[in-house]
Amino acid sequence: MIRLLSIDILFGVISSYIFAAVLLESELHLLVPLILCLAVWLVYTLDHLSDASYLGTRAVKPVYRWHWEKRRVLLAISAFLFLLALSLSLLYLPPGILLTGLAGAALLTVYLLVHSHPGRRRGYLFKEFWVGGIYTMGIWGLPVLYRNQPVQPVLVLIIISFFCLVMVNVLTYSYFEQATDRKENLPTFAVRFGPRSCRTLITYFLVTGAMLALTGMFLAGRGRDFRAAGILLLMSLVLSFLYIFP
Repeated sequence: MIRLLSIDILFGVISSYIFAAVLLESELHLLVPLILCLAVWLVYTLDHLSDASYLGTRAVKPVYRWHWEKRRVLLAISAFLFLLALSLSLLYLPPGILLTGLAGAALLTVYLLVHSHPGRRRGYLFKEFWVGGIYTMGIWGLPVLYRNQPVQPVLVLIIISFFCLVMVNVLTYSYFEQATDRKENLPTFAVRFGPRSCRTLITYFLVTGAMLALTGMFLAGRGRDFRAAGILLLMSLVLSFLYIFP
């Protein structure tokens, strides 16, 4: 049930946001992580509902079958949470954060429109890269904009390393689900370019993320930035182990 409702994704969102906010020493409203979690849950749920509506009873994956069966309830919950997030944003968030959030919401809307009803599209639209880019921007965008100090090069390396780790997670899911995605006619990187190309790209992001984190540790010397880069390096090593021994 946790995976069906994308609750595991929210744990990742809140932990990543805290990591970014603490590292960048950003002073943001306490409602920001709550609204961010609501936005991420809405995007994942609506994305799953879009795929489920295309597949219907032909769905193979449990997550799509469940979303198809519970579509009316999930749509009602999504509408309520959207209104809740919008109300909280308009009532409590400062104008600067609100405008940044609206820009992010516009980008998410474009994503949902572009990737809705996958079977009706022609070709592959690099969905994994959209997800990785939007997720990274959602986590780091506001902490970077509301940082009290200029962003140093080591922090840029940390953010890019974080993006690489996100891409590893997204592409790994595509790699291991490619057989099912092919049956459901869902365009993913592994389906479009094959599992071998997907595995090569995962390896590239793993190595790049680890090297950037290692470089960040070297440039930071010591302190908070050093520890942050070390955490990302450790995450790269853990993901490598899980990738080699699934």
